[in-house]
This record gives sequence, structure tokens and C-alpha cells, in this order.
Amino acid sequence: MNLADISRWRTLFMSQKSLKLIPLVLTLALSTSAYAGPLSWLGFGKKESETKEAPQAMETREVLELKLDPRVKDFIENLTEKALEGKIEPYVGGEHLMAQMDQIFEGKKGLSVMGIAPRGAGKSALINGYALHLAQKPGSKKVILALDVEAFLAGEAHAVQERSKNLIEFLKANPQAILMIDEVHKIFKDGATLPNALKPLMAEGKIQIGSFTTDYEYKEFVEKDAAWKDRHTSINLPAPTHESVVRVLQDKLKSYTDFYQVKVLQSAIEEIAKQVPLNFAADSYNRKALEILDQVMSSEAREMKEGDVQSKILEGRISSLKKSIQLHQEELDFTSDPEETKEKIEELKKELTSLLTEHEEIQSKEKAKKLSEQLPELYKKLRNLSENQVEEKRKLEFEIAEIKHEIELANLKEAPRGIIDRIKVLKLVGQMVGIPLDILAESPKRHLERRESTLKSILVGQDSAIDRALEFVRLSSADLGPRRGPKALTLLVGGPGLGKDTYAELTSELREGKGRSPITVNFAQMDAGTFKNAFFGIAGGYVDSEQGGMLDEVRQRPNATIHLAEIDKLGPRELNSLLTLLDSGISKDGRGRPLDLRNSEVVLSANWGAEYSYDKLAMSDSQIETKYGLDQGSLNGKSPEAKDKMVITKIMRDAGVSVEFIDRIKDQIVVMNSLSFDQTVEVARRLVNRQIESVRDHRRVEIKVDPSVYYMVARNGYSPGGGARSIGSSASSTIKNILADVSVNHEEYFEKGSTLEIKFDLKADESGGTLRVHSKGKEVASREIELGKFDVYQAERLSTPPKGLKSIPGEVGRVSDPRNAKVAARKAVRRAKKR
Repeated sequence: MNLADISRWRTLFMSQKSLKLIPLVLTLALSTSAYAGPLSWLGFGKKESETKEAPQAMETREVLELKLDPRVKDFIENLTEKALEGKIEPYVGGEHLMAQMDQIFEGKKGLSVMGIAPRGAGKSALINGYALHLAQKPGSKKVILALDVEAFLAGEAHAVQERSKNLIEFLKANPQAILMIDEVHKIFKDGATLPNALKPLMAEGKIQIGSFTTDYEYKEFVEKDAAWKDRHTSINLPAPTHESVVRVLQDKLKSYTDFYQVKVLQSAIEEIAKQVPLNFAADSYNRKALEILDQVMSSEAREMKEGDVQSKILEGRISSLKKSIQLHQEELDFTSDPEETKEKIEELKKELTSLLTEHEEIQSKEKAKKLSEQLPELYKKLRNLSENQVEEKRKLEFEIAEIKHEIELANLKEAPRGIIDRIKVLKLVGQMVGIPLDILAESPKRHLERRESTLKSILVGQDSAIDRALEFVRLSSADLGPRRGPKALTLLVGGPGLGKDTYAELTSELREGKGRSPITVNFAQMDAGTFKNAFFGIAGGYVDSEQGGMLDEVRQRPNATIHLAEIDKLGPRELNSLLTLLDSGISKDGRGRPLDLRNSEVVLSANWGAEYSYDKLAMSDSQIETKYGLDQGSLNGKSPEAKDKMVITKIMRDAGVSVEFIDRIKDQIVVMNSLSFDQTVEVARRLVNRQIESVRDHRRVEIKVDPSVYYMVARNGYSPGGGARSIGSSASSTIKNILADVSVNHEEYFEKGSTLEIKFDLKADESGGTLRVHSKGKEVASREIELGKFDVYQAERLSTPPKGLKSIPGEVGRVSDPRNAKVAARKAVRRAKKR
């Protein structure tokens, strides 16, 4: 029989018309020995012994024949059966762990396995993966069963005892079974019925157990039972790493791609693995990474079907606004207050214009082009500024930096529809954790530039301190190899009101977005007796231990900014308890759970050196050496940073701080600068304007402020070596009180569209003056203001004293006027000195 004959036979079998002939044909063909061989090629005529499946398949049938006893099926699951049915996915990256488990379970003594791992390391995935591994392993006859601990422990004690008895009998009757107990620590509570029943059988090698728990629960519950511990061989699951998360994503990617029909770029996989430890709890790395992958692919698949969701939302809002404007316009002829309706129409039109612009920008990248056109003019203005116009230069540089950043964002190109790239991943992560895309997507260089310009524009007089603090951030951003400790660690020292709290608040907003406050712990509210329980949390087993400590929020915000304020209020022992946290970035709370600060920025603040921050401006090196007990000449030739470190560490030693703590923190010291009088005036200007703008926006009145008001507020709150806190109090009380007088006594001058002018007239002896409010050429309110004594000599050493304040020009400037009033003050001082 040749190949042509075989082909004819196959055609005959496949023909529907010939189906009735198949039995007859087979009978005739197989009766002829000449045809028996070729037909065996088709699978016919084989002997029974030749049709038997491979041994592995037979063993698989034997496994499937293991039926769960009705008494245990409610709390036992056959994982091997699930694996053979294709309901379990492989465990990625754990080949060495499964090899260890094979060695333990297959040993002569028949020992059991104790798997110990940090949260999120994949204990459950390893159990399922091992079941699949054994199901696919040739010659293996083991069956993996999983205990549902919650179902097993449910109900009254007698019910649990009955389940324990039934489980023991079932395991004894099925020696090929291996019982896997995830969260094994739970069975050690409430009398520990099951462990006591299992231990004798494990000692005799009659049953084998796979126990899994976290390192914390193992020490808390399991390790105390020496007999249970001795009957197990421990294996340690490593914590997830960037590489392991990438591998998990790559391994699962095909199943997601087949389901969603969406392509995922490698850059997106890498970005998911990068963002998970930065923004999510450590006990869910692999799970959260797969969740992000699933969500971003689901979103992309949905948009492929439905179109651009964002564009549709905007179109709907635009349509709604157009209808609202039309309805308000129709009401104009019937309303009793047409002016209010017109204002509402104008507001709606502004919002409509904004939405239309946004919609256009979504459709194109015209925004980048428009912003680019602004840069040449801004650069030209910057070049034309003189060296003395420091504040104007800083504002322009900040504006240029912001425009550059906006251009970068506008040029962020997403991949085409159906392709997932890192930008789409970042958008989803931003939505999940509430961090804007522009922060997540910005480069380290851009982030540092933005932080520097923002901090310097807000914290007056702290340029050198900010430069020093950002050195630590720059070092961690450089990625020069493995690092220990928090992402950045800074110790801010100096007196109150110099901006330590503001620095921490701004840092948090710049890293996580507007409105994101730092995790703040103020040690001034603790004493030695309450510190440990309040900060780290109460130890397990005691009342309120479940409440945790003050850093519990770090588990949900691993990328947070942490502000440990007033650490100078702690004693040496309490400070030393922070050493592990500051040195390695990892510690444990009162219940033994890990605290991981390695992705956080930690800002410490203290009042050490409150006087020194002023003395460094007003004293010579030799005077500082004498005052603070340093060796004469020890400060000569030292850099400002080196001088600060020497003086502050000496102050800390004198305060009883341990050498160990000083050695750990001395290189992170940043001394906040005391404010000169000129800087105090600038602070006063900003604070007064903030108060005025708040009132103006609320009452819709125009308020103009004379520069003399800034000097009055500064003079009232200034003290050499002091900070801005008292100035803020002075600005708030003074401005609000005078405006309250107008609102209560002359309401007609506080109507919408009114204009108020505020000015301060200084007395000849400079002991006080009169704060006046004018409107329509008429004085509508006045208050006598007393000014405290002012040390002209001290102020003159640091900046320009306010002598001759009465000679400041009385020109009234708008609140938004960026002029710095100190220029006028200096002219007045020169005139006063000539007199």
C-alpha cells in the first residue's frame, strides 16, 4: 500500500456520504495483514497495550480519583485537581524555593515545611505554584490540599474540635496528601486544638504539612511552640525586588494581552515595577503590579471601543454650559437682579472658554507652541535686569522654569491607541494615589529645579539653607548605587519662625501634589514615659495595640515626606531609639511589624542653635568661638557649612545628645538663617497682601496698600534674630481689625466695586502712628498703633534701619504691585542721616 492508497483511505473516511461504510471498511482492512501496518499510522488497529497513556497521565487519573471526605470538603480544597484543570498559574521566580520544598517533602524523615516571608512576598502564590509543579512532575503521586483557616475556625469551640478530628482521620487515610496552611499563626489562637493534634502525627512521619506565615506572626505566635517548630524545616521567601516584579509581569503578560488584545511596551512594564514600591503598601507589590497592569489594559481596551473618554466628558460639559448661558440670557428680561445674572453669565462664559481651550489642546499640541513663543520675551526681560534686582530676577527665573515644564508636559506623547506606554501607566497610578501626572513624569533634574525655585520664592532669606538641604536630595537622585537609610535626611536647626515647618510642608506638596501634607510627629507633645508607645505603637497583646504608632501612615504612603519636629525635646535615650530608623531606613513598630522609610524623605527640625542663627550674622568667628566654647582659631578658614556643623554639634553635645546620634546626623545639619530687617519687611509685604487678597476675593472690593503699612507690620513684629511667626500675627490682627471697623461702621464703603486705600502715618518720635483707611477721598476708619522699642544699632548691623520712615513717599500701590518697599526706605534713611 503506497501513499496514494493511504490518501484515498483518508478521503473516504472524511466523506460524509461514506460514514455508513466506515465499520465495513475497517473490518475488511484490518482483516488484511498487508493493510494493518499502514492503518496503524491512522491510529487504527493498535493493541490495547499500545494505546495505554504515559505513566504520568495514569498518575494524574489516580490523583483525580482522590475524593474529599464530605466531613472536610467545606474547609479543604484540592489544589492538585485545580492545577490539572488549568486553574492555577505558574509561580514566577521561585524555582529554587520549590526545589527546597521537594527536598524536604521527599526526604526519608518526611519533614514538613515552614515558609516565612515578609508581607507581599507571595506565600499564597508559592502554595498554588507548588501544586502545579507537582501536578506536572513525572512520577509524583503527591496531592496538595489547602486548609481554609477562616472556615475551619468558624463557629463554637466544639465545632472546631470536631473538624480537627475529621481532618486528622482524613489525612491519616490519605498519606499521599500534603496539607498547606497559609496564615498558620491563626490556628495557634483560641486553644490551639489543631496544632496539638497534628504534632504527634508529624513526629511519626504519617502526615506532612506546609505552614506559611509572615516573619512577624511567626515570632509572635509560632516560634513559641518548640515542638511545632522542630517538626518543620524553614524556608525564607525573599521580599519582592524590581527585577522580580518585572519578571512576574512579563510572565503574566501574554494572558492579559490575549484577553484585552492590547500591546504593552517594555517601558510600561518597567514603570509599573518602579511605581509600585514608591506609592503602594509593601505587603502587595506583586498583587498591586498585576492590578495596575490589568486596569491600564482594561482602560485602553475600553477607550479603543468607546473613544477618548476625557474628550467626551469635556464635550458634555461644554454642551451643558452653552445651555446654561442661553437660559440665563433668557432670564435677563424677567429677573429682579439683572446685574447678578450678568455676572453669572460672564462666569459661565469664562468657564466655557477655558473648557473650549482645554478641548482644543487635547486635540492638538498647540499649547507647547504658544508657551514656546513666550520664552524669548521673558529671556530678554531677564537679561535687561540689573544685578541689584534680585527679587525680580528670581520671579522671572521661576516663571521661565514653569513654562519650560508646561512645554515638557504638552510634548508628552502617548503611544497610539492599543499600545500601553509608561505615560499611560503614570496616568493610572496618579489617579490611584492622587499624585498629579506632571510630578510622576518629571525628571530628577526638573524636580530639583522646581523645588529650588519654589522654596526660594517662598522662604525669605533662606537661599543658602535651601541650597544645602537640596544637596542631600540631589545625592539620592543621582542613583550612584545601593544606599542606606531614607531617600533624603535633613536636620533643620534654628529659632522659631524661620521656616522649618514651611520647608517640610512645601517639600511634601512638591513631591506629592498640592494639598498633600507631610506625616508630622511633634515630639514637644511627648515625654520620656509616653514616647515609645506613642511613636512606635503599643506592643502586641496590650490594650490599644491595634491602633499602631504615629508612622503607621507610611505603610500607605511609602513615598511621603516625614517631618519629625522638635526633636530637641527628646532625651538621649529616645533620640538613640531613632538611630536604626535613620540609619537603615527600616525599623519595627511596637507589634514587630516593619516600618520602611527608604522611599521617604525625612525632615528633622529642632531649636538647637536658635541664637547661633543670629550670632553668625552679628558676630565674628572669634566671638562665636568664645561664646560656644570652641577652641580659639578652630573656625578660621572653614566653609560656612563646616562652621555650622562645628557649632551645632557642640551645642548638641552640651545638651546631652549622644555621640552616636551626633555622628549619624552631623552631615545633614542645615542652619536656618535669621531674618534681617529688610527680609522682615518682605515677609510683612507677603503676609499683608495675603490677608488683603483673601478679603478682596470674599467681598469683591478693591484694596490698595501703601508701602508704609508693610514697614509698620514689620516694625511691630521684628526682633533681631527672630523669625516670621510674630510678623504673621501682627499682619493678621492689624489688617483684619481695621477692615472690620470699616465693614461694621461704614458698610456702604464695603460694597462690591468699592476701593479702599490703607496707609500708615508715623509719629515724629517713631513710637507709633495712625493706620488709616480712605475711600472716595474720605477717611472711613483709623486706629492708633503703638510700636515697640526698636534697637536701631542691631538692625543697622544687619540691614537698613527704619529711621526716617515718616519720609517714605505716600504713593499708594496696588496689592499686586511687585515693588519691594525697602528701596524707598533706604532713600528715606539716607535723607534722615543727612539731617
